[in-house]
Amino acid sequence: MLKHSPNRGDDDYFSTDLDADFVSKVWSRFDKPVMALHSGEDEFVPPHVDKQGLIEKWTAVGKHVSPLSGLIPGASHTVDAPEAQDWLANRVAEFISSLGEGSV
Repeated sequence: MLKHSPNRGDDDYFSTDLDADFVSKVWSRFDKPVMALHSGEDEFVPPHVDKQGLIEKWTAVGKHVSPLSGLIPGASHTVDAPEAQDWLANRVAEFISSLGEGSV
């Protein structure tokens, strides 16, 4: 089990102030391709949080984090908007296709 601040729950892998060593341990432990997607307009994430910056950090430290990772444009936490759903479906399909190519 990875340990971090005692003020956090054991499932806190996404806070913006996690130390770099912890973030690296979390995202580098994947041994299969993984894609990280974040809702662009997630109402549960404070506006000051750089969601794209977090994804870039995760991608940089995890060799199996797909470059297809990113923000779902216009998506709420539950991805209610039809345009956001279409974007998400297309991105997931692209990720799955890339698995067969060995490019992730």
